[in-house]
Amino acid sequence: MELSWEAGGIKVHHAEGALFRRNIIARSIGCDSIWMDVNNYNCRLTGNLLIDGIDSREHIFMECGRDHETMIDNNIIWNVEGRFDRNAIPYEGGSSGWYKEQQLNIENGYGIYGEGTDRLRIVNNLIGKCHDAGYFAKIVPFRIMKRGGTARECKFYNNIFYDCGSAAVKFPNEHNEADGNAYAKMPGGYLRILQPAPTMCLDLDAWREFCGFDINGCESDIVIEINSQTLEMIVELKTELLKVKPDEKTETDYFLAPTGDTRIAGPFSKINTGKTVINIDPRRYKK
Repeated sequence: MELSWEAGGIKVHHAEGALFRRNIIARSIGCDSIWMDVNNYNCRLTGNLLIDGIDSREHIFMECGRDHETMIDNNIIWNVEGRFDRNAIPYEGGSSGWYKEQQLNIENGYGIYGEGTDRLRIVNNLIGKCHDAGYFAKIVPFRIMKRGGTARECKFYNNIFYDCGSAAVKFPNEHNEADGNAYAKMPGGYLRILQPAPTMCLDLDAWREFCGFDINGCESDIVIEINSQTLEMIVELKTELLKVKPDEKTETDYFLAPTGDTRIAGPFSKINTGKTVINIDPRRYKK
């Protein structure tokens, strides 16, 4: 089933009120870790470890959900290579690419990809080592189930975006929300609004000034490594992450610890400064 449609570690249609919790999906080859296809609503993906998407376009594919919210919270979404023709990428020498208005839609490799999907709630995740972007979405106007998809009303709160090749977030429009997120090891222009053209490629200061996003967000001096065989994460935090207000819809972290009145961004409610080794196997937690 690899490289075919309908393939994924988990693949569903029309899921209502479904809970996907404490799964490990590792080394998916040529397919998504989780693919929620068409009309899934009031679902929750929480406490999952999605790691090493080999020749995969994304770890989580949210397709054509429209009128109800689905929440993706307290997950570790790590290392997705992308699936595309490397030879199709044109060479841009010197200043030849400076004046284009849109990025060519050839490369991929996303932590989360929304296609014609509205009303995602993406909270407290670690999304890192994505070939292209931590989050990318497309408007799909003519795939009509009562109406087309607008990629609006998606909310991003208190996530860590780490070391993504092109951008942390690629919003297709400004009709979304972002606050309390932390960004580390990002390239220039890593916060993007794709439409209307020309694309806006912003830094955190401009993201706040021009869009009003991430007023309580920050950039972080943090180094993260994950051993996908031992399921150990090494975190080296140079300075403390800012405290943020927890999202009202989730009261615990990846380890089911209560978060209290304040917490830090990402799936762990607390990380000490210095170097810390964390066992990130979600199956250890039985409550």
